[in-house]
Amino acid sequence: MIKDILTLMTPPFFEPEATPFSISGEVLSIPLGSGNEYMLSEMGELIRISACFGQYNLARLFPEVRGKYLLGDKIRTIRYGMMEDASNLTMHIRSHIASERAGSALAEIVDENDQLLYSFNHTFYILPAPFFETRFASFKKTANASAIALDSLPGIKVFDSEHNRTFTMEVTPFSYEHCLGHFPDYPLVAVAYLYKCILKGNIEWLNKHQMEILRVENIDITVSKAIPIDISCSVKVSIIQSSKNTYQFINEIFIKDDSHIPHCLLTIELLATS
Repeated sequence: MIKDILTLMTPPFFEPEATPFSISGEVLSIPLGSGNEYMLSEMGELIRISACFGQYNLARLFPEVRGKYLLGDKIRTIRYGMMEDASNLTMHIRSHIASERAGSALAEIVDENDQLLYSFNHTFYILPAPFFETRFASFKKTANASAIALDSLPGIKVFDSEHNRTFTMEVTPFSYEHCLGHFPDYPLVAVAYLYKCILKGNIEWLNKHQMEILRVENIDITVSKAIPIDISCSVKVSIIQSSKNTYQFINEIFIKDDSHIPHCLLTIELLATS
């Protein structure tokens, strides 16, 4: 680890010392292990790893970014191959800066034969600390707490609809403990964790309609507003069947503040079978 790199994310959310990685020029590489370890909700872990190390690599390459807050704006994944069949995955990350307020990272996952299987494209806002701390003053919270295990994320309720291609869901509140390290004293709900909750509800809908999920094809996330802790999220879901066995779940995520603009738009494309 380069000691003066500072992304302002801390353990347990991001702990680079606990993750083996290597650096070759502009590329940061992380061994991931077997592909069957990253199915379905575990894709959220790949979102977290690629975002965190994408920001870390950006700060490594561009010292002017260090000590600033990097907030995710958009995430898009593209599937190129069968990740579950790979015995030894590696993630290669390249980070770029577009302006003093915008950066990006491309994380490509390859198998043991260097075959590209998935890509994760991230864009970030780069915010100076004084601006961030003023903008998110209402989020500030300091407490002594221990992290909650990731299998104890908030629950989700699925509500049936008269229409077979729309329904609603509710995500129970994330707590301070869920968000430790993201960010210290300013807990924001990480979309990597939110994805896991939303996916669970989407799969429940498939199961209710006598379908079983085979894999996650693609994920597309746009964040328009930060999601705070201690408040539930309502989700409006629309479903598009794009082929015989492929379903796109378009999840519009709101918090109960009477806004008509979703805080997050999360589209998950799933391959399923009846």
